[in-house]
Amino acid sequence: MKTPTTLLVLSLLCLATVQAADTSPSRRPLTPDDYYNTQIVSEPQVSPDGKWVAYVVSTNDRDADESRSAIWMVSWDGTQQVQLTNPGHDISSPRWSRDGRYLSYLNTPAGTDKSQIMLFDRRGGEARALTTVTDDIQSYEWSPDSKRLVLVMEPGSPKIAAGVPGPPGAPPGQANPTAPNPANTTPKPADTATDVPKQPTDPGKGATPTAPASSVPAPATAKGATEAPPKPIVIDSMHFKEDKDGYLATGHNRHLYLLDVETRKIEPLTTDPAFNEDLPAWSADSHRLAFVRTREKGSDADAMEDIDLIDARPAAQLDDWLAEITGELAAYSRANPQARVAPFAVNQIVHSSNNRLEEDVALCVKHEVPIIITSLRPPAEVVQAVHGYGGIVFHDVINLRHAEKAAAQGVDGIIAVCAGAGGHAGLLSPFALVKQIREVYPGAIILSGAMSSGADVLATRALGADLAYLGTRFIATDEGNAPAEYKQMLIDSAAEDIVYTSLFSGVNGNYLRGSVARAGLDPDHLPEADKAKMNFGTGGNTAAKAWRDIWSAGQSVSGIHQVERVAALVERMEGEYAAARASFNF
Repeated sequence: MKTPTTLLVLSLLCLATVQAADTSPSRRPLTPDDYYNTQIVSEPQVSPDGKWVAYVVSTNDRDADESRSAIWMVSWDGTQQVQLTNPGHDISSPRWSRDGRYLSYLNTPAGTDKSQIMLFDRRGGEARALTTVTDDIQSYEWSPDSKRLVLVMEPGSPKIAAGVPGPPGAPPGQANPTAPNPANTTPKPADTATDVPKQPTDPGKGATPTAPASSVPAPATAKGATEAPPKPIVIDSMHFKEDKDGYLATGHNRHLYLLDVETRKIEPLTTDPAFNEDLPAWSADSHRLAFVRTREKGSDADAMEDIDLIDARPAAQLDDWLAEITGELAAYSRANPQARVAPFAVNQIVHSSNNRLEEDVALCVKHEVPIIITSLRPPAEVVQAVHGYGGIVFHDVINLRHAEKAAAQGVDGIIAVCAGAGGHAGLLSPFALVKQIREVYPGAIILSGAMSSGADVLATRALGADLAYLGTRFIATDEGNAPAEYKQMLIDSAAEDIVYTSLFSGVNGNYLRGSVARAGLDPDHLPEADKAKMNFGTGGNTAAKAWRDIWSAGQSVSGIHQVERVAALVERMEGEYAAARASFNF
């Protein structure tokens, strides 16, 4: 069903055509001139304030034997029309920024076959290029906060038309410098199309149709030399060819990229070569993207496609964070040579569904992160990479079998994640698990689970562990990077308010009852997740994502009564540790 807005747009754009048809004196046969005089209106886009409609007008250039297109804008009542760009080759996809400040569009500059995103500022001035990519931009969408664009791009290589020099000055499709102010303009005919050399035909992405082996040899290109025969096309998929793209060669995948409007920096968001991603749609808060993912260039015989969610955070953001952390710590050490600067750690979930694992580990190696904490699969490749620069690896386990596997991989420490620990956790008592691990593993044992005081840390040592691992307690600190509501819920909760479930990631873990209920779920009747479908990728296992929407916490909430500075918390715990130790008379 067409919406009232859509009907209004179509009515405005077709008004002139309808009037012309009503006044036509008589019917006559079509002629070639009719084809070249035809103007096609497409891609209407209503401005956020509802006052203007941007659209594409396409025509045919008889001399160049090519189509031309331009971006136009019409007022909502049809009384004002503004031509925003000169006619050019392959101008398309006008999009308004959500704040209405910008109008963007795709334009293929003269002499290339790669579209670029152009940005037209409604306050005035000519359009400027946001991108200079050599990949193929398939589509793009503005974020609701108007600060970023998500691009769908496919790898490609730049192609320049033979004998065509770089564009001298303004190429076709740039902003029309003579475009009047929309506030006081009247309809104006389109400018004469600028001639653009015809682009060479692209027979396919990475593949060229070939002649049979019995064909006549290629003509000589130089004295005594001939062109090498083209390689045959290998077809291994039922969906092997598409209009415009031609043959679909291996390695040409569509992926999502984030473009920062202010800096013009483009960063990859999805990179898995086994998948293609299309049709991205932003969440209202600009934090997430929904998109269609398929293992084929397009739907194959099974027509299987999935809708995934991803955080709109590029992998490179971890690079920035690590650079900030290592830089500030190094500066502090130089300024305070006598101070003891503690090492920091990065968690890595070692699982096939974690689509950031390889990139994130590479960044940790680049910045030589002192400690890497891994979980799930035994981390052989991570241990090798981290040991290469002198770092150490601690691995989470919930039972003896997991501990034995981790020890075999050469980890530097085993974290016994016992009953009551926050996040992914087991059900074994620390009295049992620490004892079992110590019987088979001589290295460092780190105990995790339900600790919040210095006395708890002392008990850890008494059990035979070397270190205590507290996580939940440090969320409720001034420095903790968590929402204020999360911290308050930790204070308001008791040990009985911790829910143990596998629903949110496929692995059992502990979460705050209040956050589960807030997500519209019944904490007392949660279904069990299918372990075969566990997902630690950017999309998560459910619409409500663990750690972002469903807040992790351990039973140590029983000892959290306030939010305080980390320094004050550590100092108080140190005093509690000393007091507990002094209380024993042996």
